[in-house]
Amino acid sequence: MNILADYPAFMVTSLPEGHDIPLTEDKGYCRTSPIVLRIAGFKNEKSGHEYLSGFAIGADDKSGVWAYGRGSMLTAERRAKEYHFGASIGDTIRIEGVDYIIREAANKNIKFEEVA
Repeated sequence: MNILADYPAFMVTSLPEGHDIPLTEDKGYCRTSPIVLRIAGFKNEKSGHEYLSGFAIGADDKSGVWAYGRGSMLTAERRAKEYHFGASIGDTIRIEGVDYIIREAANKNIKFEEVA
C-alpha cells in the first residue's frame, strides 16, 4: 500500500491490489461497507485538496451499488487519526466480487459504473 495523502485528521492509502470491498454492515434496508473511500481527480479540484472528499459505499435491492458523501467538520478537541483508502475518478474497484469504474457525478459526488 502506498500513502496517497497524509493530513492531520486522516491518512489515505491505496487499495491493496485485488482488494474486494465488503458490504458487511446490515442496516435492515441496505448494506454498507465499514471502509471510507476518499476520492481524487474531480474536475476543477485544487492542487493540495486531493482525497478530501470521503464516501461511504452501500447497496440495496432498489438502487444497486451507490456511494454517499460523508460530511466534514471541525472539532474543538483532538481526535485519533483515521486511516482510509483512496482512489481516483476513472479507477476500477471491486465491490463484493463485481468490478466498477468510479465516475464523477453532479456536485462532486461519485457513481459506480459496472464493468461489462
